[in-house]
Amino acid sequence: MQKNLNSRILDWKESNFSLNKALSIVGSATNRATEREIAAAAVTVVKNENNTLPLVVKEKQKILMLCPYDNERAQMIMGYNRAKEAGLIPDSAEVKVVRYNGSNMDAVKENIDWADTVFVNSEISTASRFSSNHWLYSNVEDIVDYTHEKGKKSIVMSVDKPYDVQMYANADAILAVYGCKGSSVDVTEAIVGGVTSSKAAYGPNIIAGIEVALGTFGAQGTLPVDIPVYDMTAKLYTDTIKYKRGYGITYKSLLNKDTLNALISKAEGLDSKKYTEDSWNKLVSALAAAKEVANTNGVSQKKIDEAIASLQSAMDALVEKPVETKPEEPKKDDTKKEDTKKENTKKEDTKKDNVKTGDSTAILPLVTLMGLACVAFIFLKKKRA
Repeated sequence: MQKNLNSRILDWKESNFSLNKALSIVGSATNRATEREIAAAAVTVVKNENNTLPLVVKEKQKILMLCPYDNERAQMIMGYNRAKEAGLIPDSAEVKVVRYNGSNMDAVKENIDWADTVFVNSEISTASRFSSNHWLYSNVEDIVDYTHEKGKKSIVMSVDKPYDVQMYANADAILAVYGCKGSSVDVTEAIVGGVTSSKAAYGPNIIAGIEVALGTFGAQGTLPVDIPVYDMTAKLYTDTIKYKRGYGITYKSLLNKDTLNALISKAEGLDSKKYTEDSWNKLVSALAAAKEVANTNGVSQKKIDEAIASLQSAMDALVEKPVETKPEEPKKDDTKKEDTKKENTKKEDTKKDNVKTGDSTAILPLVTLMGLACVAFIFLKKKRA
């Protein structure tokens, strides 16, 4: 019965659902590229004072990343490394990833003194942790406040349920990433690159949060739920809504594709009929490659610039087809036409003259004949008399 249903409804083929096939897909480069884009699209920015995000990392800037568990350290550095690969982090910039654990705040503050900008993960899974007595909340509050006192910027990432985004009043930016799954990858072995080929399991959310904060991706996510205000004294959520479902601050990626997109539009407006087949085919190839770069999130600025250069070069190399010209018609001989006209005029004049002369000649015999008739009439009349 089950086999019959499978064959009719699912077009069942067991080999399509084998473990080997699943293993060949899950964790593959294509699978992780898709996962990366989905995770980044979900990241929701709810606070962004003075356009702190996307963070533009400058030469020699020092960035401190703080998290409550060691398995999140690799995620944070992987997001940083991807931004660096994309050309958004100068080589002279420095980064540290440090764990806060409820008992090492002095060491954490020393690192904040070293840093220019501080990222910190807030991992609050239940409302009961919104308490000065719970280190997962109180440590983040202390980190944010100390960073603020030192005149430095702090960026809080909510990595569990997003209800803590209403907290941390002194944070310069707050974003929700909706996932705290860490990694078994050691932080010193965190893979550099847009898509890792490692089969090691890791969660994409923390990485995505760093990538959005650093501008590798733009911010486009919105809250999936209302965020009600939490009363710290009464220890309960109120009916007042701090952020409504669907709220989210957006911004573009720091990877600038405006020039590329404008060039693509210009290329698409060209007329293939005007150019030679060989030069046009080269443009078609360059245009296809440029569109692929334009439609790929997280691609490096270097690749964007290379696509611009390649497409512009193909456009500049277009060869126009020779203009087809019709053979000239022979010029009319106006002189001959004029001579013919004159000749016809001469004949006409001659004809007219002939008509006039003929008229005089035809009258003279008539007059003579009439004269002779009169003479004959007179002669006959006399004879009869």
